[in-house]
Amino acid sequence: TLQGGHFTSGTADNSTNRDGNLGTSYGWTRIDSADYIGGDYTFSDSLTFGLHAAKYEDVWNQYYADLYHFWGLSDETSLLTSINYYQTKDTGDATAGDIDNDTFSAALALTSGAHTITFAHQQVNGDTPFDYLGVSGFSGADNDGKLYNPAGSIWLANSSQWCDFNAPGEKSYKLQYDLDASSFGVPGLSFMTRYVKGTDGDGTHADVNGAYSLYTGMQDGKEWERD
Repeated sequence: TLQGGHFTSGTADNSTNRDGNLGTSYGWTRIDSADYIGGDYTFSDSLTFGLHAAKYEDVWNQYYADLYHFWGLSDETSLLTSINYYQTKDTGDATAGDIDNDTFSAALALTSGAHTITFAHQQVNGDTPFDYLGVSGFSGADNDGKLYNPAGSIWLANSSQWCDFNAPGEKSYKLQYDLDASSFGVPGLSFMTRYVKGTDGDGTHADVNGAYSLYTGMQDGKEWERD
């Protein structure tokens, strides 16, 4: 499957505006246009691979790869392995400042009947956070105090309801349990609980003149989330 796209605006959850309101979710940097191209290849029923490249005009080039492997251990037991990798580097006028970031996550999900237990590790390598596309609900929004809401354009295992665990240098771990109640005669009902912990956040080497200068005060940063 091959894909490609060119974007100049988006619609946020709280607005109907479509007037060039794209930006970076954490750097609050306006983006005039975003382009991407890539593809996914299915080797077999159990193995798929994807590779994509994106260009945010005068902000960054971002490359993404993923690998998913499904292993059926028995009729009711299986193991799903997922690996996600991003590389982000500033480009053009570099309006968000110096960016050189490698981020990856790996997750193992063991399913037995109605129960699934997932363990994941995620790591951010670089002096800036891992950032991604956002959409503002305000007309003509820019980085002068107006935010770009995350647009769901992130494929990392530990990105959760509140935290993305994406600070510079951050390492994080997740333990998650899912229950599919259809096995107990209640189709459509599911339950999930998880705990994610991040450590070693360090933004002291971020570009002081860039969009991520607020991270320069972060050293040995920690965060956690329970859902």
